[in-house]
Amino acid sequence: MFRDMNRGFDAITDFEPARPPQVGRRVVDFLARFDAIFTLNQDLLLERHYKPPIGPPRNWSGVAFPGLKLDGPAQPFAFLDQRWRVDQTFEMPHNVQPIFKLHGSSNWISNTGAELLIIGGDKSQHIQSHAILKRYREIFVEHLNKADTRLMVVIGYSFSDDSARGVALGTASHGIATARALAESSLPDAAPAYPLVLCFGRTLTHFHSFYDEG
Repeated sequence: MFRDMNRGFDAITDFEPARPPQVGRRVVDFLARFDAIFTLNQDLLLERHYKPPIGPPRNWSGVAFPGLKLDGPAQPFAFLDQRWRVDQTFEMPHNVQPIFKLHGSSNWISNTGAELLIIGGDKSQHIQSHAILKRYREIFVEHLNKADTRLMVVIGYSFSDDSARGVALGTASHGIATARALAESSLPDAAPAYPLVLCFGRTLTHFHSFYDEG
């Protein structure tokens, strides 16, 4: 499944759905505003096409996937075959925008060489068995609890995932999210309205329209 999906993304020649794209109103401009990107997706769309624009407002020098390192030499002409392995030293890079794939990725492998992606049920239990995903989950909670954090985006096929939604609702139960966000996120058969506005200026934005339109 992911192989075919990634091939499709690899064939995209223009990441922007708008024609022509307007500087300042592009998908890349929108994503570059955030302190961090948290995604439930395991495909390689962001790796293949997202590069933060140079300059203000954030002056990112690139993106990084904390806690990972290339498995072998870089393969710029064999993108779909490139694998990333868990790095024993977890470091948060500076001046780059971190991307956290909360359920792993189709191109990640563990130190045993096994695929590192969470599919199916019991996601919370499986996350606990992988140190990097456990750490990502902790960082997700830390960002939700920061009073001075800037906007944060969660990209996903949906926000119905119990693992990630449980973290957000657990934070909300401590009074951080508004009652409206809590109520709408609790509906099992309805997609909540976004963005979810958190107090102290924090906003949790669910954004996946460019998957549907791009």
